[in-house]
Amino acid sequence: MYHTILSGAKIEFYIIYQENFEKDIKGLFGLKRIQNAYISYKLIEQCCVEDYLSVESGKHPDWNVQEQGMDWPLDIKNEHAEILKIAP
Repeated sequence: MYHTILSGAKIEFYIIYQENFEKDIKGLFGLKRIQNAYISYKLIEQCCVEDYLSVESGKHPDWNVQEQGMDWPLDIKNEHAEILKIAP
């Protein structure tokens, strides 16, 4: 993504909002009504990744090296190390 930004390309970010809901949750002694139950963000992320892969023939975006099991490019590693040096 860093190289994409440097090239001047437009990058857009989107948010998927999942509203809280009412749900009976199992406890030790039966069901308990929860007013503000929610879906884990990891579950939403997993659904999004599966949707993306289904339309991209199972291929992650080029910039997503972590999901591809690859390592960061050296210039990104160096820049990251510099940022960590100045971080509080």
